[in-house]
Amino acid sequence: MKKLILLFSLIAILALSTLGFADTVQIGTGTATTSYLPIYGFYGYNYTQQIYLQTQINKSGNITKLRFFYVSGAITNSKDWVIYMGHTTKTSFSSTTDWVPLANLTQVFAGDVSSYLPAANNWMEIPLTTPFNYNNTDNLVIAVDENTSGYASMSWGAFTSGSNTGIYYYSDSVNPDPASPPTATSRTGSIDRIQLVFPNTSAPLAPTLLYPSNGGWAFTNDVLSWIPTMGAGDASTYDVYFGTASNPPLVSSNQTATTYTPTLAAGTTYYWKVVARNEIGDSPASDIWSFKTPTTTQLAESFEGSFPPAGWANPGSWTRYSTYYKHGTASAYKYGSTTTQYILSTPKVTITSTSTLDFWALCSPASGILQIVYSPDRTTWTQVGSDITFAATYTWYHNVIDLSSLAGNNYYLGFRTGLQSASFYVDAVFGPEITPEAPGPVTLTSPANGATMVSTLPTFTWTAPTT
Repeated sequence: MKKLILLFSLIAILALSTLGFADTVQIGTGTATTSYLPIYGFYGYNYTQQIYLQTQINKSGNITKLRFFYVSGAITNSKDWVIYMGHTTKTSFSSTTDWVPLANLTQVFAGDVSSYLPAANNWMEIPLTTPFNYNNTDNLVIAVDENTSGYASMSWGAFTSGSNTGIYYYSDSVNPDPASPPTATSRTGSIDRIQLVFPNTSAPLAPTLLYPSNGGWAFTNDVLSWIPTMGAGDASTYDVYFGTASNPPLVSSNQTATTYTPTLAAGTTYYWKVVARNEIGDSPASDIWSFKTPTTTQLAESFEGSFPPAGWANPGSWTRYSTYYKHGTASAYKYGSTTTQYILSTPKVTITSTSTLDFWALCSPASGILQIVYSPDRTTWTQVGSDITFAATYTWYHNVIDLSSLAGNNYYLGFRTGLQSASFYVDAVFGPEITPEAPGPVTLTSPANGATMVSTLPTFTWTAPTT
C-alpha cells in the first residue's frame, strides 16, 4: 500500500513539474483589452513598463521571444520599438515616478516591428536580438520605448494583474528618454497578456482547433484554423489531415501557418485534425472535428454582398457593417433603442423536427438582449427560444436555436433587438432549407396606368417584388 501511495505521489509530482516548466509561459487569459500597453498608439511617443511576478512565470532560463496579443489597429505610426527587460524586486509601481532605472535593464530588441504584426486577434511574436536570462527568483520588468511620430488607434489583449503593475507615459511632442523618463501619465493594474518563449525542451502539445466549430457549419470558402497549445514545446510546423472520411487523410505536411484552405463542396460533412511538430518531436494528434457545409438551397448568409441579401426583408433598417465580423468582411448591424425593437428577417424556411438556427452574435455593451422571432407573414412576430445575452462586450458568441417546436411549418425567421441602447451584430447565419416560393407581384411604374400621348416606342419600367 505504501508503495502504491509513493507511486501516485511521484506521478503527481511529475505532472506538476511538467505544467510548471513549460517551454512557453503564458501570463494572463481572457478577452479584456487595453490601448495603453505595450504602447499607446493614439500618441506619437511612448515609454511603458510592466511587472510580471515570479509566481506568474515560475521558470528560469533564456527568454528568446516575446509575444503580445494583438487585437486591432494600424502600426505604421507606432512601429519603431526598443525593448528592455530586467529583474526587479518591485511588485508594483508606487508612484508615477517609480520607474525601474535603465541601469537595471538590458536592451533585448531594437527595430521596426511592423513585419511581426499578425492578423487581428493573434499573437505578435518578436524575436529577441539578445535573449534575456531570467533567474526565476526576482520579478520580471518589460519596458517598451516607442519612437515613431504620428498616431493611430491600437488595441492589445490584457488581463487584471496586481494594482499598479503597469506604468506608462505618452506624448505627441516629447520623445521620452528611458535613461531619464518623465513623470508617467498614469499607472494601471490592467497589463498585457504575454507569452515568454524559452528554448524547447519537449515536443509540442496537441494543437487546439478553433474553426469551423466541431459539429457546426462552414461556408464553402471557409478556412480551417487552430492555435498551438501552451504547456510544452513551441511548434514549428504542422501536419493537416482533412477529408470526408471519419479518419481523414494527410493533405498538408510541415506547414508553418496555423490555417489551411480546403476545397469544399456544398451539402457535405468533413473531418479534420492537426499534428504539431518541433525539433524534438511530434505532438499527439488533436481531436478529430467535423463540420457541415450547407446545401445550395439552404439558409446560409454572411452579408458579403448587397444588403439586405436576396429574399431577406429589413423593416428594422439594419445595415451591412465592415468593422466587426465573424466571417468574410462584414456583418449585419443595428443600434438598438429603449423604445423600439428592430427586426431583420430571413427568407421563408421549411422547418423540420431537426431544424436549428445557427449564428454568431456580438453586442456592446454586454447588457444588450437579442431575440429570435418567427412569422407566417412578416407582420405578426412570435419569439422562439430564450433571450440571447452576452457575457462580455465586443465578443462574438456562437448561438444555436432549436426550432423543433415549429416543425411542419414554413416561417420567416427574424433577428430582433431588445429594448436597450446597444450595438448589435449578427454574422454567419445557417438555418433550414429555404421554402420554394413564386415571387410576389412587380410594381409597374411607367408608363402610368391610363396614360395618354404615350410614345410609339415606349420604355416600360417596373420595380422588383419585395417578397
